[in-house]
Amino acid sequence: MRYCIFDPAQHGTGFCLLFPEAKYYCMTTVSCLQRNHSEFTKIYDFDFLDDINEINADNYDILIVITSLYQGHKQNINTNNIIIFNTVKKIIQTNSFKKIYLFDNDDFDYDPSEILNITDKNIIYFKRNFNSNKNYNNNVYSFPFFIFGTPFCILWKALISHSTFDNINERKDSVFWSGTLFKHMNECGYEVNRDRFYWYSKISDLITDIGYLPNDIFLELMSMHKYGLDLYGVGDPNRRTIELLVTRTLIIQQKTNLKWPFEDGNLVNKKLQWETREEFQNILEILKDEETYNYYLKEQNRKYDTYFTKEWLRNYIEFL
Repeated sequence: MRYCIFDPAQHGTGFCLLFPEAKYYCMTTVSCLQRNHSEFTKIYDFDFLDDINEINADNYDILIVITSLYQGHKQNINTNNIIIFNTVKKIIQTNSFKKIYLFDNDDFDYDPSEILNITDKNIIYFKRNFNSNKNYNNNVYSFPFFIFGTPFCILWKALISHSTFDNINERKDSVFWSGTLFKHMNECGYEVNRDRFYWYSKISDLITDIGYLPNDIFLELMSMHKYGLDLYGVGDPNRRTIELLVTRTLIIQQKTNLKWPFEDGNLVNKKLQWETREEFQNILEILKDEETYNYYLKEQNRKYDTYFTKEWLRNYIEFL
């Protein structure tokens, strides 16, 4: 089989590790492209292709697309998103690939199959923000293993970092936090209300806020703490969720409806999820017991080492 990955804005370079035989294409015609050719090569040690006309069923059997459908679909929000959406839709509509895997990376929890609305192609959709309380069409599956952002693809980082932070024995008995505070209210025409200012104010005296640092220093400092705070983002999961996982820092997370495609559907044990200051304090209290802390950390590390691997993820994608 001939594989092609079309990742217009470089949101999912880590998919190249899952499908190393694939050709990897990005769009240099949109300003939201994260890296030019030279910058990209310095980070990932290979270069991307940019002749989008080569992406067709004559050249490839399997098409893998990484994109955010909603904002391009609206056709009135962001020019880059509109260009990408129309390009993706045209490639799919005008070709007969044997199979298409489309990974929707948007913050919002809509059904991507209803946004693209193409029914005569063999498309399997994977949704980053897959809400356990919503019903999706039967060709839509959960895939919260990646998220857009810089300075690198977080899926790539997660796949190559299993041994990076696994031998840190001395960690501070404190809750690590670093991030942007914001209030997101029904922006982009989608009803999502997330107020980090509010939640941060409720527990700020119980955490260690390190401010903003370069990413390499940031991850190193994160790994020196026993616990890390995972506040709501606009969508789920956050980059912070996966960064805490990579640094093997125990995640204390706000309750979400995000469904992971394994076991009970949760990455973080429900006993480490909170909605109120009192619940947050109770979590800190139970984690004072070293045996309890080690139990939950071992459980979290097992999920990282089991499911964030090239073999498990590729099997999950291809053998549904």
